[in-house]
Amino acid sequence: PIFKTRESEVITDPIGSDKPEYLFRNRQLRYFTPTINEYQGIIVGTNPFTTLIGYLPIAIEYYQQERLGYELQFELHRDPFYVANSMIPLNDIYVRGSTFQLKQKFYHPDRMLGMWYFGHLIGVSKIDHTVELVDDSFSVESGQLEETRLYYGIIVGTRWMQRFADSGFTIDAYVGFGAGIRDFNPTYADSPTLDERFAGTIQPRGYFPVLIGINFGFVGPKRRLSR
Repeated sequence: PIFKTRESEVITDPIGSDKPEYLFRNRQLRYFTPTINEYQGIIVGTNPFTTLIGYLPIAIEYYQQERLGYELQFELHRDPFYVANSMIPLNDIYVRGSTFQLKQKFYHPDRMLGMWYFGHLIGVSKIDHTVELVDDSFSVESGQLEETRLYYGIIVGTRWMQRFADSGFTIDAYVGFGAGIRDFNPTYADSPTLDERFAGTIQPRGYFPVLIGINFGFVGPKRRLSR
């Protein structure tokens, strides 16, 4: 007879044979090995409190019970967030833009503090820095500085779920670091005044972000994979 388990396969010779039994280890990682009746669902999450520091994340994740997660996160950047462009004072630089992140998460079994995981991500951002100021002739001059970011990151975190194998409330918290490049491109005509105003905004081409996030969400619908 042949016996299969999640981690190994035992092969035994026919009855009466003098040959020994052999144990063959399954070399496939547990993260990529589906289990019988495992839960699979979609997690939608966000965090409205981050608008106080200039951005709003909206995440959607395909979750496979205690194994894998594939998440796409969109971030809306607005600083100041709740102020219309027309209401921003002259000479103040304001930010508008967006970020897309694609993450792959490797989950561990659920414990008291949730499912610990490690993972990695790629991200791309398009950020516009805009200012309107009064020049020496007392006329209003406006300019925009486009910032583009491209980076790769590594993260560790934990996901707490109301029911790790069913629909319910969930919290995701993570921390990590990234490395990439960024580029600044002025979209205005030559202007020493605007160049001077944007001088403090332009940063080195190398980009090394600290990645920190907390999202609150809901997982559903209930669906189990049978084999």
